[in-house]
Amino acid sequence: MLMSKILNIKTILAANILIFAIVEASGSYFMDSGYIHAIALAYIVLAFIALAQRPLEDVFLKRFLSIAPSAALLLFAGSHSIEFVRMKFGFLVLPTDTTIVNILNLHIAGLLAIVSAAWFVLNAYARRGPRYLPWLLAAVAGGAIVLTLGLLATGANVSLDPHSPILYGYLLGLVAVLAVGFVALWKLRKILPILKIFVDYFFIAFLFIAFAVLTVLFHSALQSMLGLPDYQILYISHFALYLSLSFLFLTSTRLSSMSPLYKEAEEFMAAETV
Repeated sequence: MLMSKILNIKTILAANILIFAIVEASGSYFMDSGYIHAIALAYIVLAFIALAQRPLEDVFLKRFLSIAPSAALLLFAGSHSIEFVRMKFGFLVLPTDTTIVNILNLHIAGLLAIVSAAWFVLNAYARRGPRYLPWLLAAVAGGAIVLTLGLLATGANVSLDPHSPILYGYLLGLVAVLAVGFVALWKLRKILPILKIFVDYFFIAFLFIAFAVLTVLFHSALQSMLGLPDYQILYISHFALYLSLSFLFLTSTRLSSMSPLYKEAEEFMAAETV
Protein backbone atom coordinates (compact mmCIF):
# COMPACT_ATOMS: atom_id res chain seq x y z
CA MET A 1 0.00 0.00 0.00
CA LEU A 2 1.45 3.33 -1.12
CA MET A 3 0.34 5.16 2.03
CA SER A 4 2.19 2.72 4.31
CA LYS A 5 5.37 3.13 2.25
CA ILE A 6 5.30 6.93 2.45
CA LEU A 7 3.90 7.31 5.96
CA ASN A 8 6.13 4.92 7.89
CA ILE A 9 7.26 5.32 11.49
CA LYS A 10 10.24 7.52 10.54
CA THR A 11 8.31 9.99 8.38
CA ILE A 12 5.42 10.13 10.85
CA LEU A 13 7.70 10.88 13.80
CA ALA A 14 9.51 13.52 11.73
CA ALA A 15 6.16 15.11 10.82
CA ASN A 16 5.15 15.11 14.49
CA ILE A 17 8.36 16.85 15.52
CA LEU A 18 7.83 19.50 12.82
CA ILE A 19 4.23 20.09 13.93
CA PHE A 20 5.28 20.29 17.59
CA ALA A 21 7.93 22.89 16.73
CA ILE A 22 5.53 25.04 14.68
CA VAL A 23 2.81 24.93 17.35
CA GLU A 24 5.23 25.74 20.18
CA ALA A 25 6.75 28.62 18.23
CA SER A 26 3.29 30.15 17.74
CA GLY A 27 2.70 30.84 21.43
CA SER A 28 -1.01 30.63 22.18
CA TYR A 29 -2.13 31.09 18.55
CA PHE A 30 -3.17 27.49 17.91
CA MET A 31 -5.22 27.43 21.11
CA ASP A 32 -6.87 30.81 20.50
CA SER A 33 -7.76 29.93 16.90
CA GLY A 34 -8.87 26.37 17.67
CA TYR A 35 -6.51 25.00 15.04
CA ILE A 36 -4.91 22.71 17.61
CA HIS A 37 -8.12 20.65 17.29
CA ALA A 38 -8.15 20.94 13.49
CA ILE A 39 -4.73 19.25 13.44
CA ALA A 40 -6.13 16.40 15.56
CA LEU A 41 -8.99 16.01 13.07
CA ALA A 42 -6.46 15.77 10.22
CA TYR A 43 -4.68 12.91 12.04
CA ILE A 44 -8.04 11.17 12.52
CA VAL A 45 -8.89 11.46 8.81
CA LEU A 46 -5.56 9.85 7.88
CA ALA A 47 -6.25 6.95 10.25
CA PHE A 48 -9.73 6.49 8.76
CA ILE A 49 -8.27 6.33 5.25
CA ALA A 50 -5.80 3.65 6.34
CA LEU A 51 -8.55 1.61 8.04
CA ALA A 52 -10.74 1.77 4.93
CA GLN A 53 -8.03 0.09 2.86
CA ARG A 54 -7.86 -3.06 5.01
CA PRO A 55 -10.17 -5.89 3.78
CA LEU A 56 -11.61 -8.04 6.57
CA GLU A 57 -14.03 -10.96 6.50
CA ASP A 58 -13.86 -12.53 9.96
CA VAL A 59 -16.58 -10.89 12.07
CA PHE A 60 -14.61 -10.92 15.35
CA LEU A 61 -11.30 -9.77 13.91
CA LYS A 62 -13.21 -7.10 11.99
CA ARG A 63 -14.61 -5.79 15.27
CA PHE A 64 -11.12 -5.44 16.73
CA LEU A 65 -9.07 -4.44 13.67
CA SER A 66 -11.56 -2.19 11.90
CA ILE A 67 -14.91 -1.42 13.54
CA ALA A 68 -13.62 -0.65 17.06
CA PRO A 69 -10.77 1.64 15.91
CA SER A 70 -13.21 3.41 13.59
CA ALA A 71 -15.66 3.91 16.47
CA ALA A 72 -12.84 5.23 18.66
CA LEU A 73 -11.73 7.63 15.93
CA LEU A 74 -15.32 8.86 15.51
CA LEU A 75 -15.53 9.58 19.24
CA PHE A 76 -12.17 11.40 19.18
CA ALA A 77 -13.34 13.34 16.14
CA GLY A 78 -16.56 14.27 17.95
CA SER A 79 -14.60 15.60 20.92
CA HIS A 80 -12.26 17.71 18.80
CA SER A 81 -15.05 18.94 16.52
CA ILE A 82 -16.96 20.20 19.57
CA GLU A 83 -13.83 21.90 20.89
CA PHE A 84 -12.99 23.42 17.51
CA VAL A 85 -16.51 24.87 17.15
CA ARG A 86 -16.39 26.15 20.74
CA MET A 87 -13.01 27.86 20.39
CA LYS A 88 -13.40 29.09 16.82
CA PHE A 89 -17.05 30.23 16.81
CA GLY A 90 -18.01 30.52 20.48
CA PHE A 91 -20.72 27.84 20.35
CA LEU A 92 -21.27 25.10 22.97
CA VAL A 93 -19.49 27.13 25.64
CA LEU A 94 -19.58 25.27 28.97
CA PRO A 95 -17.86 25.64 32.36
CA THR A 96 -14.18 24.69 32.08
CA ASP A 97 -14.40 21.52 34.20
CA THR A 98 -17.53 20.38 32.34
CA THR A 99 -15.67 20.80 29.05
CA ILE A 100 -12.80 18.71 30.44
CA VAL A 101 -15.22 15.99 31.60
CA ASN A 102 -16.75 15.80 28.12
CA ILE A 103 -13.29 15.42 26.57
CA LEU A 104 -12.47 12.68 29.10
CA ASN A 105 -15.76 10.87 28.48
CA LEU A 106 -15.35 10.66 24.70
CA HIS A 107 -11.71 9.63 24.81
CA ILE A 108 -12.30 6.99 27.49
CA ALA A 109 -15.30 5.72 25.48
CA GLY A 110 -13.01 5.40 22.46
CA LEU A 111 -10.51 3.36 24.46
CA LEU A 112 -13.33 1.17 25.77
CA ALA A 113 -14.53 0.48 22.21
CA ILE A 114 -11.12 -0.97 21.32
CA VAL A 115 -10.74 -2.88 24.59
CA SER A 116 -14.25 -4.34 24.31
CA ALA A 117 -13.52 -5.57 20.76
CA ALA A 118 -10.25 -7.15 21.93
CA TRP A 119 -12.13 -9.15 24.56
CA PHE A 120 -14.71 -10.22 21.95
CA VAL A 121 -11.84 -11.73 19.94
CA LEU A 122 -10.41 -13.45 23.03
CA ASN A 123 -13.81 -14.91 23.92
CA ALA A 124 -14.37 -16.10 20.36
CA TYR A 125 -10.97 -17.66 19.65
CA ALA A 126 -9.45 -18.53 23.00
CA ARG A 127 -12.58 -18.74 25.19
CA ARG A 128 -10.70 -16.65 27.76
CA GLY A 129 -12.14 -14.02 30.05
CA PRO A 130 -15.68 -13.52 31.34
CA ARG A 131 -18.25 -13.71 28.53
CA TYR A 132 -20.02 -10.64 29.87
CA LEU A 133 -16.92 -8.44 29.99
CA PRO A 134 -17.01 -7.11 26.38
CA TRP A 135 -20.68 -6.21 26.78
CA LEU A 136 -20.03 -4.53 30.13
CA LEU A 137 -17.20 -2.44 28.65
CA ALA A 138 -19.38 -1.49 25.68
CA ALA A 139 -22.17 -0.47 28.09
CA VAL A 140 -19.79 1.74 30.09
CA ALA A 141 -18.65 3.37 26.84
CA GLY A 142 -22.28 4.00 25.93
CA GLY A 143 -22.88 5.50 29.36
CA ALA A 144 -19.94 7.89 28.90
CA ILE A 145 -21.39 9.04 25.57
CA VAL A 146 -24.86 9.56 27.06
CA LEU A 147 -23.34 11.54 29.95
CA THR A 148 -21.51 13.77 27.46
CA LEU A 149 -24.70 14.44 25.52
CA GLY A 150 -26.48 15.25 28.78
CA LEU A 151 -23.80 17.72 29.84
CA LEU A 152 -23.84 19.37 26.41
CA ALA A 153 -27.62 19.74 26.62
CA THR A 154 -27.82 21.01 30.20
CA GLY A 155 -24.50 22.84 30.62
CA ALA A 156 -24.29 21.50 34.17
CA ASN A 157 -21.23 22.51 36.17
CA VAL A 158 -18.96 19.61 37.16
CA SER A 159 -16.10 20.17 39.59
CA LEU A 160 -12.67 18.64 39.06
CA ASP A 161 -10.89 20.49 41.85
CA PRO A 162 -8.22 18.51 43.78
CA HIS A 163 -10.68 17.69 46.56
CA SER A 164 -13.44 16.48 44.25
CA PRO A 165 -14.26 12.74 44.33
CA ILE A 166 -15.14 13.03 40.63
CA LEU A 167 -11.49 13.72 39.81
CA TYR A 168 -10.29 10.56 41.54
CA GLY A 169 -13.22 8.59 40.15
CA TYR A 170 -12.04 9.40 36.63
CA LEU A 171 -8.47 8.58 37.58
CA LEU A 172 -9.45 5.15 38.91
CA GLY A 173 -11.66 4.59 35.88
CA LEU A 174 -8.81 5.38 33.50
CA VAL A 175 -6.45 3.04 35.39
CA ALA A 176 -9.06 0.27 35.23
CA VAL A 177 -9.61 0.74 31.48
CA LEU A 178 -5.87 0.67 30.82
CA ALA A 179 -5.37 -2.42 33.00
CA VAL A 180 -8.17 -4.36 31.29
CA GLY A 181 -6.93 -3.16 27.90
CA PHE A 182 -3.32 -4.16 28.50
CA VAL A 183 -4.37 -7.63 29.68
CA ALA A 184 -6.50 -8.12 26.55
CA LEU A 185 -3.78 -6.92 24.18
CA TRP A 186 -1.14 -9.04 25.91
CA LYS A 187 -3.32 -12.16 25.58
CA LEU A 188 -3.96 -11.42 21.90
CA ARG A 189 -0.24 -10.98 21.34
CA LYS A 190 0.33 -14.48 22.76
CA ILE A 191 -2.41 -16.36 20.89
CA LEU A 192 -1.93 -14.57 17.53
CA PRO A 193 1.80 -13.84 17.17
CA ILE A 194 1.26 -12.38 13.70
CA LEU A 195 -0.40 -9.45 15.49
CA LYS A 196 2.78 -8.76 17.51
CA ILE A 197 3.79 -5.49 15.81
CA PHE A 198 0.14 -4.43 15.55
CA VAL A 199 -0.42 -4.98 19.29
CA ASP A 200 2.90 -3.34 20.21
CA TYR A 201 1.84 -0.18 18.36
CA PHE A 202 -1.52 -0.36 20.12
CA PHE A 203 0.28 -0.52 23.48
CA ILE A 204 2.22 2.64 22.59
CA ALA A 205 -0.94 4.39 21.37
CA PHE A 206 -2.69 3.49 24.63
CA LEU A 207 0.15 4.91 26.71
CA PHE A 208 0.20 8.20 24.82
CA ILE A 209 -3.56 8.66 24.96
CA ALA A 210 -3.51 7.83 28.69
CA PHE A 211 -0.90 10.54 29.17
CA ALA A 212 -3.04 12.97 27.16
CA VAL A 213 -6.11 12.17 29.28
CA LEU A 214 -4.14 12.50 32.52
CA THR A 215 -2.83 15.90 31.41
CA VAL A 216 -6.39 17.08 30.80
CA LEU A 217 -7.62 15.52 34.05
CA PHE A 218 -4.99 17.27 36.16
CA HIS A 219 -5.18 20.56 34.27
CA SER A 220 -5.72 22.63 37.43
CA ALA A 221 -2.93 20.89 39.35
CA LEU A 222 -0.46 21.49 36.52
CA GLN A 223 -1.42 25.16 36.50
CA SER A 224 -1.04 25.63 40.24
CA MET A 225 1.98 23.41 40.89
CA LEU A 226 4.08 24.07 37.77
CA GLY A 227 2.69 27.44 36.76
CA LEU A 228 2.04 26.27 33.20
CA PRO A 229 -0.23 28.52 31.11
CA ASP A 230 -3.48 27.13 29.70
CA TYR A 231 -2.20 26.90 26.16
CA GLN A 232 0.92 24.96 27.18
CA ILE A 233 -1.11 22.31 29.01
CA LEU A 234 -3.41 22.06 25.99
CA TYR A 235 -0.42 21.64 23.68
CA ILE A 236 1.18 18.94 25.84
CA SER A 237 -2.03 16.90 25.92
CA HIS A 238 -2.49 17.29 22.16
CA PHE A 239 1.10 16.39 21.36
CA ALA A 240 0.54 13.13 23.25
CA LEU A 241 -2.75 12.66 21.42
CA TYR A 242 -1.09 13.25 18.03
CA LEU A 243 1.49 10.59 18.83
CA SER A 244 -1.26 8.23 19.93
CA LEU A 245 -3.19 8.79 16.70
CA SER A 246 0.03 8.35 14.74
CA PHE A 247 0.54 4.90 16.23
CA LEU A 248 -3.13 4.04 15.69
CA PHE A 249 -2.54 4.97 12.04
CA LEU A 250 0.52 2.73 11.94
CA THR A 251 -1.50 -0.20 13.29
CA SER A 252 -3.79 0.26 10.29
CA THR A 253 -0.89 -0.28 7.87
CA ARG A 254 0.73 -3.31 9.53
CA LEU A 255 -1.23 -6.13 7.90
CA SER A 256 -1.28 -5.86 4.11
CA SER A 257 -2.75 -9.38 3.80
CA MET A 258 -5.27 -10.98 6.12
CA SER A 259 -4.77 -14.58 4.93
CA PRO A 260 -1.87 -15.39 7.32
CA LEU A 261 -3.88 -13.98 10.24
CA TYR A 262 -6.95 -16.09 9.39
CA LYS A 263 -4.72 -19.18 9.08
CA GLU A 264 -3.07 -18.52 12.44
CA ALA A 265 -6.43 -18.00 14.14
CA GLU A 266 -7.78 -21.26 12.68
CA GLU A 267 -4.69 -23.18 13.83
CA PHE A 268 -5.01 -21.76 17.36
CA MET A 269 -8.70 -22.71 17.56
CA ALA A 270 -7.93 -26.23 16.29
CA ALA A 271 -5.23 -26.64 18.94
CA GLU A 272 -7.60 -25.41 21.68
CA THR A 273 -10.24 -28.02 20.78
CA VAL A 274 -7.79 -30.95 20.84
